[in-house]
Amino acid sequence: MVSSNLIQLDLSNNSLSGSISQFLCSGKNESRATRVLNLRYNILYGELPDCWMNLQSLSVLDLDNNNFTGILPVSIGTLSSLKSLHLRNNSLSGSVLLSLKTCTELLVLDLGENQLVGNLSTWIGKSFSNMIILNLRSNKFRGLLPIELCHLVFLQVLDFAYNNLSGTIPSCISNISALLRINFSGIRNRIIYSDVTPTQFVEDTSVVVKGIMLQYHTTLNLVRLVDLSHNSFSGEIPVEVTNLGALQTFNLSHNSYTGRIPETLGHMRH
Repeated sequence: MVSSNLIQLDLSNNSLSGSISQFLCSGKNESRATRVLNLRYNILYGELPDCWMNLQSLSVLDLDNNNFTGILPVSIGTLSSLKSLHLRNNSLSGSVLLSLKTCTELLVLDLGENQLVGNLSTWIGKSFSNMIILNLRSNKFRGLLPIELCHLVFLQVLDFAYNNLSGTIPSCISNISALLRINFSGIRNRIIYSDVTPTQFVEDTSVVVKGIMLQYHTTLNLVRLVDLSHNSFSGEIPVEVTNLGALQTFNLSHNSYTGRIPETLGHMRH
């Protein structure tokens, strides 16, 4: 059982196994002060417990690289303070984004390398207006890219590679101001949550560049990436994407694009 007074718990990079239901759900009606829970890189398995309503102070939840199965429980939507959710490389399934609709403070959402399904709902842009990193890589999402994605003006990393998405890139992608320009001398290199712990919590994330998985930590706030590769996008590449002058990685490979390469591609100087 997690102590009700514990603020940060990091048991990452071990060989812990078993379910976390008893660990998290004992004393089911007891509210806890935990703000950071990091259990990534273990051998934990089973379905995610449905008692997250007891962790209302939780800001960072990292369960990357375990063996969790099943759907995302509804109670995770009660985490109104959640800023960072990492569930990469598990075996989660089902349509889960509705469980997150009320987590409007999310800045980082990484659900990559699971078996999640469904369409990308149009409320993504409305609910997650402050999103910085959105990673749904290697799942089974279908349908079009909703134009509401263009409301994510702070988005720095967008990875939808290896899904079943189709249609075209919305021309309004040039509304995402974080991808247009970057003042390297005017921003911090790190993404810091100063109100999460008594000290500070520094975000990190993994992205694929040239086929290699890279983890960014101290320089994460400088990364700009869009990866839509290995889908079923078609039509012409909209010329508006060449306005994204801050992009460092732009991957549209393994799709069905036709037409000409935009002549203004050279404007993407980074």
